[in-house]
Amino acid sequence: MSQHHRRAGWTHAVAKTHAGRHERTLPALCIQGCGRMVTPAMVYGKDWEVGHVVDLAKGGKAERTGPAHVSCNRSAGGRAGAAITNASKAKGKARSTMTGNRIRNWLA
Repeated sequence: MSQHHRRAGWTHAVAKTHAGRHERTLPALCIQGCGRMVTPAMVYGKDWEVGHVVDLAKGGKAERTGPAHVSCNRSAGGRAGAAITNASKAKGKARSTMTGNRIRNWLA
């Protein structure tokens, strides 16, 4: 769990409430931009989870969330973490991990 979520007092119960909100909108495209659908037959926590369009740690808004495949959401988080690590090694040269197409797909 991120520092942002810890400070805000988030718990797994709060996360499930957010998941329930998105569960009513299924089927929907994965917000991480893979192009595959998240369907009602998928199990929350095993097949899909709530993902952020732009990470809250990078200034994203909490309301910009949606269903994402677990593998897509975790790999996006891994890329974001790697970018932070690589940026610190390169003496502050930050690189964006979110492609323009992913943001455009979500906003469309």
